[in-house]
Amino acid sequence: GLLSILQGNIPPTVIAVIAGFCIPTKIGSFRIRKVSLYYLTFVVNLFVLPLFALANAGVKVQGVSIDDLFGTTLFWALLVSQCFGKLIGVYGAAWLATRKNWAALPRKCEMRHIFVAACATGIGFTLSLYLADAALGDDELLHTIAQIAILSTTVLASAITLAFAM
Repeated sequence: GLLSILQGNIPPTVIAVIAGFCIPTKIGSFRIRKVSLYYLTFVVNLFVLPLFALANAGVKVQGVSIDDLFGTTLFWALLVSQCFGKLIGVYGAAWLATRKNWAALPRKCEMRHIFVAACATGIGFTLSLYLADAALGDDELLHTIAQIAILSTTVLASAITLAFAM
């Protein structure tokens, strides 16, 4: 049992599924699964998934100065293109499609909702880190600058999305 778990013989996903089935649906009138799902969704989306993505992306942020960072066009190109380029592209395409009657917005959806969704497109960073790794060759400094720029973009796009979503 416990020894198999500690030695890694049983995958963590199997353990999580078994643990999920062991949680009772309700005790009296209190619905445990519904309440725990509500709170766990918040914790997982805000902390666990970003931490998991960072750990698996192999991000190492060391050996770069502020002058190296802000003085390169790579940093600014990634920051502007990832955050604002995606925003302008997605929102612009949706705006054009609705104006030319190529597409219609769903019921109760307005262009401001599309704008918030377009802001959120700059948040993703795992594919950007992979592409930067593939494109930059063996230059460690450029890799580090690209990683910092992509993570900065994620933080900035998250803040912009949150600001407009409120």
